[in-house]
Amino acid sequence: MDKIQVEFTIMKEPRGFIRIIQLVLAIFAFATICTSARATIQLSCRGESGATNYTKDLEIEYKYPFRIKNVQVDTPFCMKSTEKSSPFQDISFAPAAEFFCFIGVMSFLLCIGYVIGYILFTGFFATKSTACTVDFVFSAVWALLWFIASCAWADRLTFMGVTMDPSTIIQDLQGVEYCQGSMVLGCSPGTPGNHATLIVSVLFGFLNFLVWVAGLWFLFKETKWHRESSDDLDRFDAPNPAESNTDSSYQSAPGAGTTTY
Repeated sequence: MDKIQVEFTIMKEPRGFIRIIQLVLAIFAFATICTSARATIQLSCRGESGATNYTKDLEIEYKYPFRIKNVQVDTPFCMKSTEKSSPFQDISFAPAAEFFCFIGVMSFLLCIGYVIGYILFTGFFATKSTACTVDFVFSAVWALLWFIASCAWADRLTFMGVTMDPSTIIQDLQGVEYCQGSMVLGCSPGTPGNHATLIVSVLFGFLNFLVWVAGLWFLFKETKWHRESSDDLDRFDAPNPAESNTDSSYQSAPGAGTTTY
């Protein structure tokens, strides 16, 4: 095994510097998805013992990993004595959210490992073409995983925006008769959940994908495939020694190019 030699100059090269960019973007990706949102619906409640009817807001908070079936609210509505229960259907956006977060966290850890490996084993990567090839292939696979995770999370986030819209929530609650009762006059839509941070997480996901794809070129230049193609081009462009000798012999022959009378 090659001797460990600390070398920071590789971080000034594109393939080293881009790992720092990937590390930072991975942090933003999994940090923005690990958040929560809160939607509200308005309850029209009947006043007790002839009191005036009133309205109140019911807050419905859902957070990462967005298992909607586990979201609990105070039921029954408009009652003083309530208990926590989940009135929602068996809906979960957790698989896509957790996969996206997993790719983000693992990218963060991988980039730390890459940076340490580049610094400590610069000579190993410079002399071992197999290590550079494995680095390139693995990075290509990881770029594909970023694309899959981002597409899956973008699709689920769109569906979650529809599912957690106050109008849709009311339809689900009416289906299970939560908005109908002795003390509940009805439900009306309130404010939808703010998904701005979650949308930003999708953007960071696709940005991570683009940066990983961009880094493949710099990794490819270190592989044996690029070196072999460069050698082939050099041999093709190099002049033929035999032709050069023939031309020089012809030009240097006595009397060449002269006419004797």
